[in-house]
Amino acid sequence: MTDIRDSFPSMPSILRAAYQRVKTSAPLAAFAAKLTSGRSRLSREGGSGGIQQRSNRAAASDLTWLDGFSGSGTGWARTEYGEYYATSVSVYAAVKLRAEALSRPPLQVYRRDAQGIRLPVEQTHPMQRLFDRVNPWFTRGDLWRATEIYLNLWGSAFWALERDDQGAWEIWPLRPDRVSILPDKHQYIRGFVYYGRSGPVAYTADEMLWLRYFNPLEEYAGLSPIAPAR
Repeated sequence: MTDIRDSFPSMPSILRAAYQRVKTSAPLAAFAAKLTSGRSRLSREGGSGGIQQRSNRAAASDLTWLDGFSGSGTGWARTEYGEYYATSVSVYAAVKLRAEALSRPPLQVYRRDAQGIRLPVEQTHPMQRLFDRVNPWFTRGDLWRATEIYLNLWGSAFWALERDDQGAWEIWPLRPDRVSILPDKHQYIRGFVYYGRSGPVAYTADEMLWLRYFNPLEEYAGLSPIAPAR
């Protein structure tokens, strides 16, 4: 487990700890070497293409960086792939078994003392509380259950990293069939757009954790384990 400081962890620490939890069951996409909160990349002016921003977003709402870009990977994450879970007994049983198994084990956050010894943090530690209750509506089990189901049905899972009105971090799992990836020739990924019921919402690359199964046919899309049966 990555070293965790007693103070509230930075965003990279959150991502590294998340990696330790899921690396044995789901491959992690390649990320930039240094992640930031994204606030330095956006200003509070303007908007772009009708894309909205949630009130508790970590970054502000200047979305001009999206101009001229179209999403990628959505052809590999069609909505009907999720319908297999509701219509196929075999798919439902297999996916549910994996999802329930992954959602049960507790996630324990550790820190290292001055001698380098790993010690479990208190349950009141901000990072431990984040993974125990990832947002006001989702528990730890809900997060891992959704993540495993998304990975098995679509080959990808997306975690939106948000701050609430008090500045505390939240994790929101997003439906893969509603997420569009914006490639960039310099940064690999310029950002993401989530198409929710109230309209599209933009995220910078720093505000999204993308988990995926490797796809040899499309680098900007995951490949579901049930893809051969489609």
